[in-house]
Amino acid sequence: MAKAKKPPTPPDNPPTLPAKVADQMIVERTTMPISKMVPAPYNPREIDEDSMKSLKAGIARWGIVQEIVVNKRTGHIIGGHQRVKALAELGQTDVPVCVVDLDETDEKALNIQLNNPRATGRFTSDVFSILDELAIELPELSCDLLLDELRIELNDALDTGATGKGDFGDDPGPTEPPVVPVSQPGEIYALGMHTQCPKCGKLNHLKADS
Repeated sequence: MAKAKKPPTPPDNPPTLPAKVADQMIVERTTMPISKMVPAPYNPREIDEDSMKSLKAGIARWGIVQEIVVNKRTGHIIGGHQRVKALAELGQTDVPVCVVDLDETDEKALNIQLNNPRATGRFTSDVFSILDELAIELPELSCDLLLDELRIELNDALDTGATGKGDFGDDPGPTEPPVVPVSQPGEIYALGMHTQCPKCGKLNHLKADS
């Protein structure tokens, strides 16, 4: 198990926000009807059907843990377009929002910043042991949240993980199934480098020991 990382030591003289930025920051935190929210017409992001299902699965389990960001001046959603869409499809009418007061240029900049992967850090190889744990302990949720797809992307990005190679010997071919099944509904089986989701039958890939 990886050792817990120590939190960074705060600087002796932490930076302060410029007055201009401080004046434009949060106006209020409140709730707002989805019907009154206006998607930003320039929003440069989209979501496919599978990802939307994953997003709704997370919301159904944990609720809204991050507010939608809305600009007071334009009424535009700055951050949370896909979550608003998911919430509407789930039948939600009001959502928690963080209202800011920005001009249009700053609004666009914040829209990009909130979705910029270069500004949110990156996963380390420690993520694979967590994905392995979730695949075993919460296989249905792991499937719903597309964590196996995440693993594949991270394997490519980090250039690590299972190679898919191995000596499994000769294939003996199919055998007759037993009269009484050995497996039972809801049981989880490790199939080589995979576990199988009892909900949909999908295989979740496990990271090879290095």
